[in-house]
Amino acid sequence: MKKNFIFVLILFTILSMINAIPHQLYKRNTNFEPCAEFPPETVVPDVVLSPDPIIAGQNNTFTITAEFSEDIQHNDSIYIVFIKYPTQIPIEPTFYDNICKYLNVSCPVTAGTNITATISVPVPASLPSTYAIGIVVINSSKQYLSCAIAIVDSSSQYFNLISYPFLLIYLNLKKKKFFLLLIEFVNNLSLYYFIFE
Repeated sequence: MKKNFIFVLILFTILSMINAIPHQLYKRNTNFEPCAEFPPETVVPDVVLSPDPIIAGQNNTFTITAEFSEDIQHNDSIYIVFIKYPTQIPIEPTFYDNICKYLNVSCPVTAGTNITATISVPVPASLPSTYAIGIVVINSSKQYLSCAIAIVDSSSQYFNLISYPFLLIYLNLKKKKFFLLLIEFVNNLSLYYFIFE
């Protein structure tokens, strides 16, 4: 249950950050940006996708390069999440694992070391025309070491989500059961989004 709570917290944070600011979208290249409202010391990794654009239903290689401001330990985790717009529903399957399995060096890694993680991620079989990709690295103390967001839109050049009233989050547990968590925001009752072509 503790692991599931952390997973919910990660998804909640990703969804909150990607909706805080407008994002410019690219039809051909996936552009990762800093997560809004994170502390300035939060590392924004360089992310290269192969293939790019992503192909639904196939594995995609994420090459993530960063120089972390804190040590990377054996139990630090990486999350890669695909998210629908405008419903804010994570698209299964979601990916999370120990980041040390994918690094080009052995853990622990001293802060300031330039490291690369190469991860083959299963892409959902069906992707909507507009979706987000969130990448987060978190340590065992639940501190965010890194965060990056990309908004992908196959039909529009700009997408700006001003606000949203709820999040729908699916949790994939060990028994492969899915639970639905509905989070309602009391202070915001309307969802507005604009797509500028």
